[in-house]
Amino acid sequence: MSRAAIVLAALRRGDWLTPDRARAYCWMTAAVTTIQATHLVALTLWAVAADPHGRAPVSDFDAFWSAAVLAVQGHPASAYDPAVLSAAEAVGAQAVDGQFLPYMNPPVFLLLCLPLGLLPYLTAMGAFIAATYGGLAVCLRRMLPPAWPLLPAAAFPAMMVNGCEGQNGAISAMAFAGGLLCMERRPVVAGLCLGVLSFKPHLALGVPIALCAARRWRVLAGLAGSVLLLAGSSLALLGPATWARFFGAAPVMRHVLEHGDSWPKMQSPFAAVRVLHGGLPLAYAVQAVAALLALTALARLARRRAGAGAETAAMVAASLLCTPYLFEYDLACLAIPMAWLAARGSLGGWRPWEKSLLAILYFYPIEARNMSLHVGLPATPFLIAALLAVILARSRSDLARGARAPALSSDCLNLSCSVSTLAASG
Repeated sequence: MSRAAIVLAALRRGDWLTPDRARAYCWMTAAVTTIQATHLVALTLWAVAADPHGRAPVSDFDAFWSAAVLAVQGHPASAYDPAVLSAAEAVGAQAVDGQFLPYMNPPVFLLLCLPLGLLPYLTAMGAFIAATYGGLAVCLRRMLPPAWPLLPAAAFPAMMVNGCEGQNGAISAMAFAGGLLCMERRPVVAGLCLGVLSFKPHLALGVPIALCAARRWRVLAGLAGSVLLLAGSSLALLGPATWARFFGAAPVMRHVLEHGDSWPKMQSPFAAVRVLHGGLPLAYAVQAVAALLALTALARLARRRAGAGAETAAMVAASLLCTPYLFEYDLACLAIPMAWLAARGSLGGWRPWEKSLLAILYFYPIEARNMSLHVGLPATPFLIAALLAVILARSRSDLARGARAPALSSDCLNLSCSVSTLAASG
């Protein structure tokens, strides 16, 4: 047997990933994460002390906070005006070497960010990262078997990437987690949690399709109510001009998608084609085919009512394959299908490829950008597609044995309240 065949056989079985090794890898990751976080905090404090304006190093959070400040000052529509937002970042947040970070989220997210505009920059940033990081860790703890330690969830590299960039990927992951944990026992509450994804709707393309295919009408009703409530509140508080400016900023969003500087940071099929020097029409075509295949597979699984866990896990993986606008910090959402798959493997036995794929996906986000930028190998879409494939295989196996995954034992109502509170603070 060739060496390649031996390696593939080992990856298929996953015997190499013993509990002791997994524990050691998590501890090493936690140590590296702690060192990086300490370095980031020290760098921030040094920069604040050295800068006469008390500003921290550049972070994506700058745009969130500056937009929130403008909204609190009575100018929410100005968040979508590059000149005004750039001036706000220069005064209050950061503008080193003329850097400008556009605000491109819908007004729903601006509504959720309003409390941050009442706080000083560093206080707001610390509260935002702590609330979203901690909230997602709590969600993952509820999804994993009781005997599992918190360490694998707390050390997940994608969460560290999201926190270091000051981004909102953890909020998206919490919304998916709330939907999963509440779907069986509190379907309307599950829909309310999933509705929080309206702040980033391109990550939720698979949600309504899965809910309709599974005939989860109460969840769908909660989703619709949540979206209407958030959109209506943002319209009432921020004004129609803010929504008009948001839709008017579509060319900027398209430029970010199609401009070459952003491709290594993106993790979508579209970006993979562009990194590999494929043309723009080919990139859009590949993205469309990937979305069609992912949504078809998701609908077929949901139609069989494989259970809230399987449906939500597939929903997340399929949704990440559907959008061309997927950045590395959005990979925090992978924590949801990975936690479900880990729980099912621990309780019901591991299927081929599952353990090895989980190990790769666990560590991959921290090097996702480097794989595209320096290696020229954008592997993220292939890994997400593989994750969707093993979720489908696991679900088919469970249904064939009549061993549909049991509902997770969690206090769904309390969790949904936590998701709503953390989203409001972030």
